[in-house]
Amino acid sequence: MSIRLIAGRAGSGKTFACQRRLCEHLAHSIADGPRLVMLVPEQAALQMERGLLAMAGALVLGRCEVLSFRRLAHRILNELTGPAPVVLSPSGRQAALRRLLGRRRGQWREFDRVADRPGFIAAVSRGVTELLQEAATVDQLDEAARRAESDGEPSARRLHDLAVLYRDYLEYLGSTRVDPEGVLDLARLRLERSDWLNGAMVWVDGFAGLTRQQVRMLVSLARQASQMELALLLDPAGESAWDAADAPDELGLFARMERTWHGVRHAMIDAGVAVDSPLLLSPGVFPRFAKSPWLARLERSLFAVGPAREPKEAKSVLMPEGARPADPAVRLVLTPDRRTEVQAAVKAMVDLVRRPAGGLRYRDIAIIVRDLEPYHDLLSAALTAHGIPYFMDRRRPTHPHALIRLLRGALAMHVPRGFGPAVLDVLKSGLTRVTDDESDELENYVLAYGLIDSTSWREPWAFSPRGGGAGDNLSRAESDALARLNGLRAAVLELVGDWLPGAAGAHPKTATWLERLWSMLERMEVGARLAAWREAAAARGDHDTAAEHEQAWTSVVGLLEELHEALGDDLMTARQFRECVEAGLSEFTLALAPSTLDQVLVSAIERSRHPPVRAVLLLGMSEADFPARISEDDVLGDEERASLAACGLELAMNSQRRALDERSLAYIALTRASERLWVSCPRSDEKGRSLRPSPFWEELRAVLPETVEESIDGFSAADLSTSRELAGAVAEQVRALCEQRLTSPDVETWRAMYEWVRADDALRGEAKRALTALRPLEIARLGSGAARALWRAPYETNVYALETMAACPFRHFAARGLNMEKRMEHEISALDLGRLYHTVMEEFVEGLRGEGRALGQLDPGDVTQRVSALCEQAVSRYAEQMRMDAPQQKLATWRGRRELPAAVEGQRRTVGRTRLMPARLEQKFGLSNRAGEANRPEPLPALELTLKGGAKVLLRGVIDRIDLVQSPRGTVGVVYDYKRSTKAKRLALDELWHGLALQLAAYLLVLRDHGERIAGARVIPGGAFYLPLLSPLTSVDSPGAESKKDPFSGFGPRGIIDFDWIGELDSESAEGRSAVFSVQVTKEGTAGDINRTDVVTSGVMAPLLDFVREKMTELCEAWIAGEIAVSPYLLGTKSPCAHCDYASVCRIEHAARFARRLLPMRREEILQQIGGTSGEGAPPGDKAAPARKRRTKGGDA
Repeated sequence: MSIRLIAGRAGSGKTFACQRRLCEHLAHSIADGPRLVMLVPEQAALQMERGLLAMAGALVLGRCEVLSFRRLAHRILNELTGPAPVVLSPSGRQAALRRLLGRRRGQWREFDRVADRPGFIAAVSRGVTELLQEAATVDQLDEAARRAESDGEPSARRLHDLAVLYRDYLEYLGSTRVDPEGVLDLARLRLERSDWLNGAMVWVDGFAGLTRQQVRMLVSLARQASQMELALLLDPAGESAWDAADAPDELGLFARMERTWHGVRHAMIDAGVAVDSPLLLSPGVFPRFAKSPWLARLERSLFAVGPAREPKEAKSVLMPEGARPADPAVRLVLTPDRRTEVQAAVKAMVDLVRRPAGGLRYRDIAIIVRDLEPYHDLLSAALTAHGIPYFMDRRRPTHPHALIRLLRGALAMHVPRGFGPAVLDVLKSGLTRVTDDESDELENYVLAYGLIDSTSWREPWAFSPRGGGAGDNLSRAESDALARLNGLRAAVLELVGDWLPGAAGAHPKTATWLERLWSMLERMEVGARLAAWREAAAARGDHDTAAEHEQAWTSVVGLLEELHEALGDDLMTARQFRECVEAGLSEFTLALAPSTLDQVLVSAIERSRHPPVRAVLLLGMSEADFPARISEDDVLGDEERASLAACGLELAMNSQRRALDERSLAYIALTRASERLWVSCPRSDEKGRSLRPSPFWEELRAVLPETVEESIDGFSAADLSTSRELAGAVAEQVRALCEQRLTSPDVETWRAMYEWVRADDALRGEAKRALTALRPLEIARLGSGAARALWRAPYETNVYALETMAACPFRHFAARGLNMEKRMEHEISALDLGRLYHTVMEEFVEGLRGEGRALGQLDPGDVTQRVSALCEQAVSRYAEQMRMDAPQQKLATWRGRRELPAAVEGQRRTVGRTRLMPARLEQKFGLSNRAGEANRPEPLPALELTLKGGAKVLLRGVIDRIDLVQSPRGTVGVVYDYKRSTKAKRLALDELWHGLALQLAAYLLVLRDHGERIAGARVIPGGAFYLPLLSPLTSVDSPGAESKKDPFSGFGPRGIIDFDWIGELDSESAEGRSAVFSVQVTKEGTAGDINRTDVVTSGVMAPLLDFVREKMTELCEAWIAGEIAVSPYLLGTKSPCAHCDYASVCRIEHAARFARRLLPMRREEILQQIGGTSGEGAPPGDKAAPARKRRTKGGDA
């Protein structure tokens, strides 16, 4: 009954010493003698068994056992007879904690306000786990809470809540249940009844630290065993560390191990176990580094205080100072970003494997990172692209798994107003009888009509699948689609069955909830479908996916059984049941065991117990990643730990100790390899922020000054390792050759490589695909036959469609040719509110016309009263058409009464000061009035455009408002377009020049061509304006400060105005700035400040409108010719891509997105070119940016 410490630094042979001692005992007898137990971490059990088999062969199949603490506990419990308590899973623990928190809702001092936050239950579960591991008692927590409260410490409330919850949880466990962390204590109490461990010999290896529970188990095991040996990572030269006479050095490199041995030694002595003299492993040359003097020197000197220890017998194998071999054992690599870092690491790995002499196996290589999260996707993609087998050692989250999505959807069915979206989530999981096409069709219908309550699913649906509400006049296709949707609705309700909200009563038992949930899963045949998925994955060789399906189903069934066993008799509301199950699901992760095949191990430093490897690639050695940023635990923070330590309960790791232990992790990572070490640091993160190397990087440079930093910014031909890489590189260099960017030495190299891939049968196909990218960009067009079939005469369109054509031809083709529609969603969108506001404004102005009153004759009170009343009436009319419920109606009415009176008051202070009078509202051109629109004004003819071949194009649309003013010189007309936007809207003439903003000018063309039908005489186009219905946002000095601007200044009209008619349009304008329009009049009576106002200089309005007609004709020519290129514009910083509904369809490459750059132009320049006073011969149309950069206000063009 004794224990002996085996102490040694990294690579000194601690594991080998344990294995050798065990094999020596096996050599005497395979079966006879005491048990030989090797106790290792869970993830190291497989590799330890492999190591023993390699060393002793079939002998290890005798009385030797390799166990983890968990396996040891279950091994002990399984041998004993009698009733066994129910062992909870981590998911069951979280579900139980959620239930216990809910029982005392409203009584918690701190937990009440954070109980519903995401991740809180997981944090509480971690805290309870740590308390159980350290064998904490309720009395200790109560005492800590009382002391903290008496001392006025902030941690008092949290400690009180934690003590209450811990007591509740222990009472809940009682004698019939065991927490997963309590299994070890239960096994320890029954250890004496387990005869097979009497006189056993035990070796403990591979642990970075031990909990108090594990120490107590080791003490009990040592008292029953004949001998125990504990291998720990300690410095044999530090006698105070292994002698444990003094307190551990908290700043030492092996502080954590010293604390572990200190605790074990004192516990053994207190239990009467003899502590033998330690076995100190300090050979002249460590076995791990026998072939690499560089790594041996690194291990000795890393983080050493004072001169590095260099034993005399080791000097002969050290590299001489200043020497640098052609193939260094240690490489320090700097890369511009993580993606390049990963690519460089993978290429270095390929080189190590493909070396003609001394090449490594994949299993000889490990990739280590401090945090796997930012590297997971990059490494997976790079390793897969190079065909490298790998095992990613991480617990995989289950939230993307179909079964978890289905369960969460089923639980969400009982959320108020959440039944419809929850059903869609269940169907989208793919685990029901409903096909993907059927679920898509159902989803479109549900979202279009807002069918979110379960009551809306109980009766047959009557709304048209094409929108427009309910009605009896449905087409045959609409009736068939509606019947199909109602069939799907009935099938869904049949699958849901008694899980439907309201079917279970007010507060049923947990058992009732579980039975109904399970019945629904059985009706959906979820288990059978998941089994079929698993078999299909196994058949195609995807064993990881097959294991994921199996683990997911097993875990879910186990969780439901645990809830039934533990909480079956509890009465629960739907919310309480959902919270319990969700708490359990949040703990689900999938752990896949590494296979024994030849593959690279990829892992975080803390995650894996790495097998013996010859080469390590350590990525992410930057200040942002290593050392890791330490944050306090959500429940057991440093203050709580300090309070508990004062009461005799010292928990393992506070944030300060974890920060100090980062050096130990760096030491472990840097000393894992036996032959080669590759360390890299990215200079920037994924957001482009600069990164500096880690402090450990500088430590490496100080220890190995001969190692030269390498900088890898790109890759050469020698770095190519796959056929796809070769093809891509050849295509890239051929482009560079054509653009004369290659230097003469490289030209012949890449020409030879091009000939090689062109002639090689194995490479030709891949190269051909890559070289197709070198074809010059062509304007995508439909064939003449396809264009004629798609666009048939008579040609009709509207101004917005032509603006879309100018912005991006493909966007026009998708909307007008392919008739793609954005999915309807039942919500009050900006477009709906805009339509509502248009109606209110029309009725308001029409009412004034009927009374014969002008806007300027009203006072602000009249404006508010009239507009508010009209807004309430309009919302009531729109409510049924838009399926607005009561809260939505209330919100729309509130917004209208708040926003529209201010807009009308702003118009009263500007347009109301003029002699302009409304003549027409919602004036259609080229469109007919529909039924019920008898009071609408008579439509005007369409605006006609004549193409080159003589074909006619008719432009149709609606003008929001037309105002007229009579003068001795004639009738002047103005058009308005209402805009509901908080962004100040003005007509940019460069956008008009390029065809991107044609609407206002096109309305003036309609007025010029057909205004006589309105006024009875020729109408002279005087101006076109946007009228805002929302005030633009303004800047203030602070959130509480008031704007210095007039609150109604943002409602003035902005657009274009003919300076020749400014006197008729604003009789008050003389010298200076107009109070109505954006016009500046100089002392000489001419237009001033042209670039910042809306003025169109004298004699230019008519040519401007002619130019717009030509521009629209040009766009119609391109449209009818079949142009459909994915060619969005870039004008300064403006682009249509940011708000395009078809981005998922066109999938344009980011690098080529702005191939069509348009030139920003000043208003004065445009007016001069159109008016003909300068720039003769400048053709209207798109102006491509010059090759040189021109700095403009909008950016580089």
